[in-house]
Amino acid sequence: MLYLFNTTTEVYKDLYRQAFENWNEYMDGKTEDATVYEIMFIMGMTDIFGEAKRRSAIRGRYAKDGNGNSLLESFAMTDDERDFFDSIMQNGSSEVFRKMLAFAKDVDNAHRYNVSFGVKSAEGTITTLSGDRLIITDTSLSLTPNALAGQRLVITTEGDNKDLEKDISENTANTITITMPFLEDLTGLDYAVYNPNEKFMIYSIKLDFNWEFNMLMNAESAVREALILYALKEWYKTNRYMEDYGIEEAEYQKQLQLIRSSLIQQRTISRRPTDQFALY
Repeated sequence: MLYLFNTTTEVYKDLYRQAFENWNEYMDGKTEDATVYEIMFIMGMTDIFGEAKRRSAIRGRYAKDGNGNSLLESFAMTDDERDFFDSIMQNGSSEVFRKMLAFAKDVDNAHRYNVSFGVKSAEGTITTLSGDRLIITDTSLSLTPNALAGQRLVITTEGDNKDLEKDISENTANTITITMPFLEDLTGLDYAVYNPNEKFMIYSIKLDFNWEFNMLMNAESAVREALILYALKEWYKTNRYMEDYGIEEAEYQKQLQLIRSSLIQQRTISRRPTDQFALY
């Protein structure tokens, strides 16, 4: 997914569902106060895992041992390997981000791993924190009882506790009970509630007016492909399928280079002064 994020209003525009003229307006400098925008590449972890599973199953379907027996069960990544996937992908996500690092200067939280993202179910300010810091009271709320059960509360106030997450066990009209207590009194801090059914890897970059925005889809596709290939190559390496590991590693490196090359494309090529090439 690709989002245009206004850091002042904290509004996300989905670039797939918004008319692309909005993007052209931004790049042409017609959008007011354009410097507060970022592009966010948002990759669903379930999507990446699902595609890695699918490809490993296809590979396993045709793999045979020395006796001609199918190697599908040992080659294919299954739902039972989700813990393995989660354990390796934090490093994979960081490796991919390193190719984008030059474009993420001065962007807060430019790379985030394993985070909830979506429409807020609720938001407000903690009025009081009680019950050994398990019960949050927000007098501004008017909730349906237990409507937030199973969702996740995230602290949004800037500071040491920003992005601190707690799962919700139950709620009343104006209280929210979390499963694990806060370690300190967070009375007065703002929070938001999200549905945690999906987790994402998020990459944010700032834009240059000279950037070739037609390369945007190429960059997004390369980020997604690199993450899938990272999962596959690490799976094959762990299981000592070194020929397959080598193939996926080579393709992975190609996608990392494509990320960078897509992001450095400019609409107007920067040229050296002509007198540098003058003949004397």
